[in-house]
Amino acid sequence: RIDLAALVRDVVDTMRPLATEKGLSLRFAGTGLSVDSDPALLRSIVQNLLSNAIRYTVRGGVVVGVRRRGTMARVEV
Repeated sequence: RIDLAALVRDVVDTMRPLATEKGLSLRFAGTGLSVDSDPALLRSIVQNLLSNAIRYTVRGGVVVGVRRRGTMARVEV
């Protein structure tokens, strides 16, 4: 099982300097969910989503959250 809060928080902390460099805020809305998945692949997907969000956000900030949808978890950026 992968603790989504730990994984997403780690990716957010890694990407924060890039957001700060652009003058953007970067926040994680926390979660208590965990999933069965490939940890390296899931980390790569979240990093890609955040990287794109930071790259294409002109001003303001980026918020990352995780929502439960039935038996699934959805990462929202």
